[in-house]
Order: sequence, then C-alpha cells, then structure tokens
Amino acid sequence: MERLSRLGDKRGVSEIVGYVLLVLIAVTLSVGVYVYLKLQVPKENIKCENDATLVIDAASCKALSGINKELTITLSNKGLYTVDAAYIRLGISGKKAKTWLNDPDKTNEGYFYLTNPDTGKKSLKPGEKLTLKLPRSEIPGAVGSGSGVTNIYDLEVQPAAFTSKGLLAACPTIALQEVSCS
Repeated sequence: MERLSRLGDKRGVSEIVGYVLLVLIAVTLSVGVYVYLKLQVPKENIKCENDATLVIDAASCKALSGINKELTITLSNKGLYTVDAAYIRLGISGKKAKTWLNDPDKTNEGYFYLTNPDTGKKSLKPGEKLTLKLPRSEIPGAVGSGSGVTNIYDLEVQPAAFTSKGLLAACPTIALQEVSCS
C-alpha cells in the first residue's frame, strides 16, 4: 500500500512541474513580445501645433486645353507657426473622397513642399502669402459635354510642418473652399 501512495505522489509532482514550465514559457514569450514592440514604436509623438493654420485667400480653376485644367490657389499663413508643406485635395462637392493633387511621390513638380518660385524660399512663415498653379489632368472632368459646363468642387488644404526630429506632421486644421471649374 505504501508503494502505491508513492507512485501517486510522483505523478502529481510531474504534473505540477509541467504546469510551472508552461507558465514560465508563456511569461517568457509575453516579455519577449513586449520588448520587441517597445523597440518598434517611435519614441517621439509626431504632432503639429494646433496654431499652424493656412487660409485659402483665392482659388480658381480654368480649362487649359481638352481635359487639362489649371488650379490656382493663393494661400496665407494666418497661424503662429511656420508651415513647411500642404496637402491639397479636390473633390466633387458633397463627396467625402477627394483626389490628392500634390502627392510628392507621383509628381516631381515640388508643389507639396511650400517653395516660393520667386525667392526659392522653402516654408511659409506667419503672415506670408504664396500662389500655387497646379496644372492637372486628374481634376475630375465635367459631367456632361459641351462648353459652359461647370462643376462645383470642394478644395481642402491641410498644412504640415517638420518636427524637431525632421519628421513631417500633418496639422489638424483644414481650410475648405468651394471652387468652380469650367
């Protein structure tokens, strides 16, 4: 009888050792995942100041030839901080989806970063103005055909500024204006 009780004790010890090993493996894996993710997350919070504001002073859209149109925008920095770039989007009025007109990866015209063509100066300081002419065929075409067809578009301009680490951060303010293209 004494021998049977010893065998039962050994089985209980081996099950406890198994559970302890499983818990140790789970804790080790979770610590490893935590350390890996901690290294992958950027340490700087990329954000733009709330007082970085661009205002659309004037905007016009005119046909150049065929389907090509030119969008002329005059921007003013009415905020307290320098603006280095702008996301310019245009879409049919009332629609949420808008076309990004100055994507720096698709064009090499330099309209994304706010560079004054007259002075060659990059960025727009508070109180300064800049006029951009964006020749684009991606502006959605007029519904219908013939001359005199006009579409109303929503023009969005969202400022962006470089952080102290050189990363570009989009600002929360967005200027919105209706533009008619004929």
